[in-house]
Amino acid sequence: MTTVQIDLVSYNVHGCVGWDARCDPARVAAVLAEAGGDIMALQEVPALERGGELFLNRVSALTGLKAIAGAELLGHCAHYGNALLTRFGVKKM
Repeated sequence: MTTVQIDLVSYNVHGCVGWDARCDPARVAAVLAEAGGDIMALQEVPALERGGELFLNRVSALTGLKAIAGAELLGHCAHYGNALLTRFGVKKM
């Protein structure tokens, strides 16, 4: 039996807006690169129709990870989603 170690990271990107009120995908990508996980779960990703797709594409390009957009939460105050980033191949089903 072969044992495989997979590093998982969970990160709440808070809509990709930092304490300085700037949306900076490169800053998020830098944090993820430092964490170095094989699979990274992101929470509070901007909704796809509100720039989330551009955010995921940029972070994916900067980190070399494959991005998978998840379901979105359409709340009263905000619209956010979840996403996975992975070093592994992605099989669409």
